[in-house]
Amino acid sequence: MRRALSLALSAAVALAYGHLPVSAADDTVEVDDNDFVPRTIEVVAGTRVVWTNVGVNPHSVTADDSSFDSNSGCSTAIESTPFCMLPTQEYALVFGTAGTFPYYCKVHGGAGGAGMSGVVVVTSNPDPGPPPPEQPPPSPPPPEDGGSEQEQVVQKDEQKLKKCKKKARKKAKKKKSKKKRKKAIKKCKKKFGRVG
Repeated sequence: MRRALSLALSAAVALAYGHLPVSAADDTVEVDDNDFVPRTIEVVAGTRVVWTNVGVNPHSVTADDSSFDSNSGCSTAIESTPFCMLPTQEYALVFGTAGTFPYYCKVHGGAGGAGMSGVVVVTSNPDPGPPPPEQPPPSPPPPEDGGSEQEQVVQKDEQKLKKCKKKARKKAKKKKSKKKRKKAIKKCKKKFGRVG
């Protein structure tokens, strides 16, 4: 009965203190017997730190200034063991502001770095670095009437060349002379910038 009660209470404490599965974006600290590994961890503001009890003894993660505490019912008294972080349990906390946050285990350490203790150093968001290189301005859209001035001149010349050739063919057809037709087409090509 007592074991069932302590497990239920441990589960309630785990839910109340944000014990969530560790994700790739988390930084982790192992709560080993008598040590936090690493003892000092540096993270960027907004990072979630997850402590996992990998030892066999009960522990707590308690801020020197009491601003956070994984298990408020945990103490050095043997009766408080069920209220501590038991093996395999986790405690997670998001550090939103820059600063230095010393902490300790209530069972095996003390405030001020005594015994089983650690420090979370939170830096402000890193410098985003230099701005990306400026993109060249977009080229202006082509005129709605069919392209650039040069393209329009070429299109007009092609139209004139077609007309000229058509006219030369009609003229040569009337006179039934292939030679005159070729000569007239050559004139058209020369007139509109095409040789051959």
